[in-house]
Amino acid sequence: MLITCFSEKTIKISLAKIFMNAQGLLEDFKLIMDSIPLGVVLLDRDMRIIRVNKFVEQKLGKRSEEIRGKFCYEVVNNGKICNGCKVIKAIKDASTHVFEIEAFPLVTRNIAVPIKENGKVFAVLELIQNITEEIMLEEELRLKEEKYRELFENSLDAIVITDLEGNIVGVNRGFESITGFSRHEVIGENFTNFVPAKDAKKIFSCYHESFKTGKNIYTIEFEFFTRNGERRIAEGNVSLIKRNGRVIGFQGNFRDVTERKKVEEKLRESEKKYRELWENAGDCLFIIDLEGNFLEVNKAGRELLGYSKEEIRKLNIKDVVEESALSELFSEILDPLKLLKLSKLSKFNEKADISLELPCHTKRGKIWIELRAKPMIENGKVKAIQGIARNITERKKLEAALKDSEELFRTLAEKSLVGIYLIQDGVFKYVNPKLSEFFGYSVEELVGRNPLDFIYPADRDAVSKNLRKLTKGEIESVNELMRFVRRDGETRYSEVYGSRIVYRGKPAIVGTLIDITEKFELAKTRMKCSEQIEKNIENYMLLVDQIRNPLAVIAGIADLKLENANKEELKEVKKIILESVRKIEDVVSKLDRGWFESERVRDSLNEARINCKWLHDLNKQSKL
Repeated sequence: MLITCFSEKTIKISLAKIFMNAQGLLEDFKLIMDSIPLGVVLLDRDMRIIRVNKFVEQKLGKRSEEIRGKFCYEVVNNGKICNGCKVIKAIKDASTHVFEIEAFPLVTRNIAVPIKENGKVFAVLELIQNITEEIMLEEELRLKEEKYRELFENSLDAIVITDLEGNIVGVNRGFESITGFSRHEVIGENFTNFVPAKDAKKIFSCYHESFKTGKNIYTIEFEFFTRNGERRIAEGNVSLIKRNGRVIGFQGNFRDVTERKKVEEKLRESEKKYRELWENAGDCLFIIDLEGNFLEVNKAGRELLGYSKEEIRKLNIKDVVEESALSELFSEILDPLKLLKLSKLSKFNEKADISLELPCHTKRGKIWIELRAKPMIENGKVKAIQGIARNITERKKLEAALKDSEELFRTLAEKSLVGIYLIQDGVFKYVNPKLSEFFGYSVEELVGRNPLDFIYPADRDAVSKNLRKLTKGEIESVNELMRFVRRDGETRYSEVYGSRIVYRGKPAIVGTLIDITEKFELAKTRMKCSEQIEKNIENYMLLVDQIRNPLAVIAGIADLKLENANKEELKEVKKIILESVRKIEDVVSKLDRGWFESERVRDSLNEARINCKWLHDLNKQSKL
């Protein structure tokens, strides 16, 4: 921007005198015109160019000789008189005129000075000042002021402008919205009327400090009154208002943070509760950095490892995990490539979880822990690892014992003389060799098959019903008789025991099966023998009665009739008859003993039949 060093009046008088001087002074005139920071154009009455100075030559990019004698508007405005030009008016009324036009292409402020001789205008001296930058600055300032005014009025923050005494000279709509006061109610009032006394002192102190240091004050927190008398919390800044380098007032920008403060208070309470939960959790909670250094460990974790809070912060995770497990630990949790991949997952995605079982050494000795870890992701980057660990030493011992027990069970099962099975999800999950021998299939052929496929058709409904009840937990065990069909089509009889268990987290049925076909056949034979003995006893009873009754008659008559016989022959006959009767009675006695023995055997067989419930059930079930 050009700075004019001469007043209009001075330039006008000086140049007029020069032109009125003799022709000999023309060189001095040219020297003066070329040295001043203004455009100078000498025009005749027809507005033809007589002379221009170097300023004009530079702006036009042409020498004076090239444009001399041409109309000025022909040179700068394509043959049309410039809009707003007052040169013609200066020629007509012989008066000086000031006007602004766009030329060269610049915005210029021009002074048309008529040059007279004998009271008549014979030329015009046009002085040209470049005001392009000035106009641009004024426009920029105007736009800035409009923008400031727009920002001022439309800011969501409350803006208060005060003088140096704290009197309010301006507020925006944000202030009206936040406080409920209109600007007409507060302008002219002191800001202390709208804040508690203690906060008024705080704000005045900030004003004083800002005025004294010349610096803005940031993050002031204070209370203020709303129009309905409510006390709210505000947070804001204080900045200086200057004019010509002198502080003339203050601008305060603040916003209502009451609700935020309530949320922050709740958050502090929540964080306190979280911290208490973290510290007092029953499991070990920890945070490590990407090198494995402990950043945080809760009380349970410190007690588990046997270290104080100060001690554990000096430890790395490899200081507590046994060396044999470090490779797995670092490859799963602290591998940079894996962490990069995990950082792309959502922090709530379960795939980001890492689960390990690790042997550790503590101050009290070796333990086993179950560890679950997850990366802490911030702005798409893994910042740390958080995890939870649980002491599973006893569980590992139980697992080892269970494994030994399972090995023992498997050994016993494999060698057992009874069939052993495990049913889950409606299929055989395990069968031992003896069961496969009973069914006539290999173990591999039975595993994965539905047990009902091998049950005799008439018995399937009863077996299926019991399997459902066991699976649902309606009954805990069952003991039933059933028939199964071997691979070769033979139907066999069995006694089955089954109990409900939970296997690998799901209900299952484990039990034994005994092939009782031979036992059943023996029982049937025993029943037949019992029935035959019953018949024999009945025959004994009939036979004894049929022999004993006539024999008694014979013996009685012989003894009675021959008692007093004299003849030797009759005596001999009596003797022979009685001797024969005794022999027959011996036979009858033996029949009696056989009868009694048969009854004892019968009673024994009947008692076995009564005590063997399965025989009756099976007999009834098989309709034998």
